[in-house]
Amino acid sequence: MRRLNVIEDPLIRRILAVHLDCGSGTGACDGMEAEGVPLSERNGWGCETTELIAQHYGVDFPEGPEDD
Repeated sequence: MRRLNVIEDPLIRRILAVHLDCGSGTGACDGMEAEGVPLSERNGWGCETTELIAQHYGVDFPEGPEDD
């Protein structure tokens, strides 16, 4: 989520604040069946909203180290 800090648009900052905990199990989107997977087990952003904002602003999801 730190990579999203480069976004300065006030409305987007407020939307991201609402979705800050998505993927943790207690976030705004975590009650939906497809979004109920913990962030540590996902291969992307915490929720679809966060992912769409990141894509719009060209913020890439940080890739973890490759397993050998």
